Amino acid sequence: MLDSPLVSIIVPTYNEAEDIVPTLAAAAAVDYPAKEIVVVDDASTDATTQIVEDFARRASAPVRLVRRPRNRGVAAARNVGLREARGEIAIILNADVRLPSDFIRRILPHYEAGCDYLVVNSRVSNTDYLYPRYVHLMHLMQYSDPENSEWSEGYSCRREAALAVGGFPEEFPGASGEDAVFGQRMRARFRKGYDATIDAPHVVPATWRGFWSQRRGRGRGSAYLLFRFQKMPLSLPRMLRAWLGLFVQIGVLYPLWGDGWRLVRLSPRGWRDWLPLGWARAVDMIAQQVGYTRGWMEIRTASR
Repeated sequence: MLDSPLVSIIVPTYNEAEDIVPTLAAAAAVDYPAKEIVVVDDASTDATTQIVEDFARRASAPVRLVRRPRNRGVAAARNVGLREARGEIAIILNADVRLPSDFIRRILPHYEAGCDYLVVNSRVSNTDYLYPRYVHLMHLMQYSDPENSEWSEGYSCRREAALAVGGFPEEFPGASGEDAVFGQRMRARFRKGYDATIDAPHVVPATWRGFWSQRRGRGRGSAYLLFRFQKMPLSLPRMLRAWLGLFVQIGVLYPLWGDGWRLVRLSPRGWRDWLPLGWARAVDMIAQQVGYTRGWMEIRTASR
């Protein structure tokens, strides 16, 4: 590995006009000269591409914009970025991640030590709001063990390793599930690194509408992971049991007495957060089940 390898920061975008400038500004400000920023736009219908072009003209770091002629999803956009990039190391960002200035210098020692991909700490930065705070606390509860983490915001890898496993599975709709499959592929063939002291700050939708849309998308991706990739049977009784289980959990106030109780112990607001976090957990569970059902129906229809 070269002393100062070229690092490619790959940013897939789709209608990210509101988020993209802070993300690109933070990436350009990373204190490491041998870097490039590759933005792959997935046929945005808003002003994203114009904003990226304007930013590239005045940026302190090389910024390339790759336009996709039609929307194919975040996995396909990431794969285009991996092929278009020139760096030895690739950092794969979502358009809401703000890299710290020392990020590249912090990750490179892991590659010098022989790792092929690196998982870091996904830190939600706008935790003053309920839904972002809930996502942050759920992450703390679910991923306290590094063995459970195969993906994170600010994920990086040797670019050739990512290409060797075939990149991201493009069958997934939207941004959910494709990162889990990619992470499993990388783990099966390459050496993992993990460093919880390196932060990759990102923002989470703070409004009910934005949070619902994001969590519904995750549920939809879960259906594709289970039924398309893990080949679970597409049975109607299975789906009915899933809905029955949800109704029972909501009916007995599990979001409050179960996960809500565990989350509140992690919250800096203590018991004042119990009811709000219970509400957020209930919204999350319902939204994911709605998305899960949609994905199940799509796969079931396509398989006929």
